[in-house]
Amino acid sequence: MDSNPSVTATTVIPGRLWQPPVGASWQIVLSQSIVASDVPTITPDVDVYDVDLFDTPPETIAALHARGKHVVCSYEAWRTDAARFDNGDLGSALKGWQGENWVKTGSPTVRAVMTSRIQLAASKGCDAHRPGKRRRLNCVEFLASTAAGYKMSIGLKNAGDIIPSVLSSVGFSVNEHSELNAACNSSGTKGFSTVIKKMSLDKWVQYCNDQKAN
Repeated sequence: MDSNPSVTATTVIPGRLWQPPVGASWQIVLSQSIVASDVPTITPDVDVYDVDLFDTPPETIAALHARGKHVVCSYEAWRTDAARFDNGDLGSALKGWQGENWVKTGSPTVRAVMTSRIQLAASKGCDAHRPGKRRRLNCVEFLASTAAGYKMSIGLKNAGDIIPSVLSSVGFSVNEHSELNAACNSSGTKGFSTVIKKMSLDKWVQYCNDQKAN
């Protein structure tokens, strides 16, 4: 099932900042740009669109808002501004993801880059931001407090083991896994919002009720 991983998202805390409610419907598009002119007839008609921070123009986000959608802006450490990282900021390679490395989240340079990304998300009108995998508690707290200053919540990615420690800061969690049957049929996913995606994270999507869109 590696070609069709599922992505499960759920709210973890209440708060003043926007966060997706339990049971909200999702679409995640990170490898294709959504054009603003396509939004009036866009499918699927879901509550939350999770899009790429760098590739999605503010006009598209505004058009999604006009249709009553909320927008999560996602990014990974390797984006174009990664050239700002010092050599000493890079850690070991991220297994299974060619060209990606862990970064030293306590580095002042790394935190400056992360702050710039949060500012970019705010300038585009994102409702929340979802950085790549972060497991250091102090890093998550830093990103959450910085984003809150711009009236945005933060979501975790594949870091469910630290949720109990960051409940006061994190607005939702996205968990990726590659077992389709487990995603849709497991009792452990009750109350979660599940979407089935290709590894490319393009516009194709399927839901547990067999509804599809492309």
